[in-house]
Amino acid sequence: MQKMIRPIQLGDASWICDIWEKWYKNEMPCPNFLDKYLCAFTITNNDQPVIIGGVRTIVESILLTDKNQSVRKRVNALYEAFDASKVIASRNGYNNLNVFTSDKEWKNHLIRNGFVSEEVLTLQL
Repeated sequence: MQKMIRPIQLGDASWICDIWEKWYKNEMPCPNFLDKYLCAFTITNNDQPVIIGGVRTIVESILLTDKNQSVRKRVNALYEAFDASKVIASRNGYNNLNVFTSDKEWKNHLIRNGFVSEEVLTLQL
């Protein structure tokens, strides 16, 4: 049993498509490991891929909200912040925008405005 981690190669494209098509096509778009990744790699066992992945850059919108302001003002400002953040992310070549919140009310506003609620696990380094 020979295990190996190596940089992703163009020949891995068929494996990427096969694995994505079989297991992930209903969860996410097929990843392009050559775009916005700090490093993409393939982990093989006996020359068969076990994991193809990498570490990529993401765009995160960080907003501090004055909760003394009325809800209406905060919601209107939130929508304006969304619009600005989307333009900035798009102009810089990103196709998604991440927001992390523990506030359930704001989470509902995010979902109503096109954000998808997913379980996110964060590793603090």
